Order: sequence, then C-alpha cells, then structure tokens
Amino acid sequence: MKYIVFAFLFLFISVFAFGCNSGGNSLFGSSADVLPGFPLNQPQEPAPEHEPQSVPVLISGHIVDLDGNPVPGVNVSSGKDADVVISDAQGAFSISIPALPASTVNIDFQKPPYLIHSLPVTFDATLNPSYEDGVRAYIPFSAENITNIISSLQVQGITPVGAVTSPDGKFLYISDFFDNKVKRLELATLVVTDIAGGGILEEGAGDSVRIASPWGIAVSADGDVLYVGTRDNYQANVLKRITGVKNALSSSDVDVITLAGSGIGDVDGPGNEAKFELLSGMVLAPGDDTLYICDEHAFKIKKAVNVKTAVSSSDITVSTVAGSVSGSDDGPALSATFMAPYMPVLSKDGNVLYVTDLLSGKIRSVSGLADSVNIIVSTIAGGGSTDTASGPVQGGLAMLGKPIAMVLSADGNSLYFTDFTGHKVKKITGVATAVDGNDTVVTDFAGNGNVGYADGPGEQAEFQISVYGMAISADDGVIYVLDPGQTFPVRRIVAAEK
Repeated sequence: MKYIVFAFLFLFISVFAFGCNSGGNSLFGSSADVLPGFPLNQPQEPAPEHEPQSVPVLISGHIVDLDGNPVPGVNVSSGKDADVVISDAQGAFSISIPALPASTVNIDFQKPPYLIHSLPVTFDATLNPSYEDGVRAYIPFSAENITNIISSLQVQGITPVGAVTSPDGKFLYISDFFDNKVKRLELATLVVTDIAGGGILEEGAGDSVRIASPWGIAVSADGDVLYVGTRDNYQANVLKRITGVKNALSSSDVDVITLAGSGIGDVDGPGNEAKFELLSGMVLAPGDDTLYICDEHAFKIKKAVNVKTAVSSSDITVSTVAGSVSGSDDGPALSATFMAPYMPVLSKDGNVLYVTDLLSGKIRSVSGLADSVNIIVSTIAGGGSTDTASGPVQGGLAMLGKPIAMVLSADGNSLYFTDFTGHKVKKITGVATAVDGNDTVVTDFAGNGNVGYADGPGEQAEFQISVYGMAISADDGVIYVLDPGQTFPVRRIVAAEK
C-alpha cells in the first residue's frame, strides 16, 4: 500500500523588532513594503553585538493520499528534538517552528512506522507572494521505506493472549485472558472498548455473558463478527460467536451465542455435543462459514462448519481435519501426528493451513483442504539443529525453539512466528510454493534472544517469555506481538511485505 503525503503549506511569519521599531508596516503589504528591521534593498549590516534572531514561523496544511482522502496520524516536526504535532482526522496540521528569515527549514513527515521524509521550505522576509498559493510536496510512504523498528503501544491494564486485526486495519481485537473479556483497541487513538464479557449468562447481549478465559480469536471478512475460544479456567472449552462488533459503542451492542463445546474431551459431532481438550488458535476459511481450530491437547486440527449461519449450537458440525495421537509424523492427515498444534494460519487461496507445532519445534502444513479428501501433513520448517542467530538457514535444518504464535504476510509467501523459548520473532520465506523444509528459509526477524523489555531496531529489541499471540494488519503490514508480561503488552513490528 502506498501513501503519498501531499501538503499545502501556508507560512505566517511573526517578526519581532531587532533593534528597530515596526514603523506601522503591514506584514502582508505590497512588494514595496519593508518588514521591520529587514529592508528589501541594501540590507543593513547588523550591529556586531547582536546575533541574528529566529523568527517564529507558523506552517499549516492538509495531508491527503493519492485518492484525495485525508491521512490522519502523520507526525510533523522540524527535526529530531523538536516538538511534534500529529495530523488530525481531516489530515490537517499546524506547527510553529523557529527559523531565521531568508533561510530554509526542513519539515519532517512520518506516518508510523514508515521512514521520515523531509520537505525543505524556503522563505524570505518579504513573504514571497507565491507562498499564498501554498507549497505542494509529494512524500511517499511506501513499502520500500519501512523501518524494522519494534515499538510498544502506550496501552496498559490488559493481559492479551490472542488478537486479530480488523480487515480495514483500524482495530485490534483482543482476548483478555485474566479480565475474562474480549476487547477492541482502536489503533489510531489507542482507546480500548469492552466488546463482550463480565456477565453471568452463556448467551445474550455482550455485557451480560460470561467470556471465561478467552484465548483464540478470529474475525469475519466484513469485520463485524468475532469467533472466540474460551477455556473457562481450563474446566471447559467453548466456541462462541460475537456479532455486531464493528460499530459497537459498548458491549451491550453485540450479541453472543455458543456454537460448540462443553466440558473437556475429544468429541466430534454436532456443536451441542462436541468437546475440545484445549482450544488454542483459530482461523476462518474463505466464505466465513468454516472455522479451523487447533485443539492443542487433543493433538488435532478440527473444523467447525456453518459458523456464520448457525442459529444455535445444534446447527454446527465439528470434525477432525488432521492429527491422531501425540507425535510429529508427516503423511495423510488423519494418520499424521502433532505434539501441540497451537496456531493455524490459512494460505491466500484457502487450500493450505500452516500450523505451529509448539512442542515438536516445527511449522507444519496441512494441504489439500479444497477437496477435503487427499489432505497431507508436511513439515516446512524446523526439526533441525542449526540456530538462525548467525544467518539464514534452510527450513528443514533450522532449529526453531518452540514456535507458538504466527501470521502470514500479505503476499502469502512469508510466515512470521514467535519462538516461545528463544524470545524472538522469526521469519520463514518461500512458503507459498513449499513442499517441505528444503523449499523454505528461516531467519531471525526481531529480538536479541534476551528475556526483557526493550524497543528499538529488530536486533536490539527484547521480549518476555510469555509471547502467546500475534496479529498482522492487511492494511499496512504491521505485525502486533502480544507480550502480556509487560507494562505495555502490545508490541508493534513492521514487516517488509505489504
């Protein structure tokens, strides 16, 4: 995606007398007018004891994209240590900077997390009339100008373990495990809104229902429906649907129903009879009516169908897609084995699931979903003994640690995952056409491997051990990593693919 900042700058200069009186001259007079202390012709030699003094310059304008839409959230400043203003919802900004008359100042524009772009603006003491029409500047915010910087969103008081971004990139929906609620974080304002939880009922308005120990979470293509797996303090695993989230002002504006699950177990069948051992990550298939779910302690990938159209849990069918017993064997889906399938990610065409197998230290693929007959499980990375700290490693030779959370790049060819024990985010390339671990490459992407909390460039950043969830914005390729042991638990990383 490309933003082009397109700023109309209007300069207003307030000039204070430098040893001279104002003489009643108008600041916006004709070209023959003389500003106080700065005649147009034959400028006076300044007195030796006086240093040139700066003039406060007010610069204002609007920032729009290629289509003429306003671009909010752009940082505007005049340098590294200068004050910063942020363009508003209409893309408008106004900033006052000190500068010497007859000089050039640089105005810096940055839409996080892109690189800073500087616009030189030259003015003189006569206020050249050409400035009355504004100065037009084109500044690209594009994929080629992304920084690999980790930063923390200034949001406190949440313990997120699962997250998904809205399709339009405006919101991050969060499973808050310890607060027993689903929450919505507006990324532009960092305002957090409760979406569901805090009540005692199993179904009903969002503020009246129990959302007990929420974990995995998925969102519909239109951004209005959430699917959440609850663990109920590890006493029951229940799949719930939350409708009306996109425009909800509070949790009372959404509706919650139970789709499947009760108690603990490994039982397929109608939703009201099905049981899960331990619900982890989940992802929606194209069409929004099939949900793929990792049942971590059953060592299986399951699917629930009719999730979009179901009126009650009896309308849902739960079945096993892949997995049987604990292990790490590839092969036909129902005889293949997983040790702890945690996070499923779906390919762009909906035919392949990529799954983090936490305890085997592997990334697995489950391919052939389209025909549901010849489904095959393969290992596309992990199981090797070569550390990625020293550079790229072929997928099958790479040591991945304990891969847990994972997202897919917008181009469908790279996976980003968190290493639970290595305290890093790693990247696998070549997955779109990969058959096995010979076809992929694994590299470190963010984190230096130390347990801690540090923002900054990827190789300097530090994460806690408790990185459970990730989300990626289709809007701008930004990755959000959940680090719930931190004061500011939502960390932001910029990916190279858009």
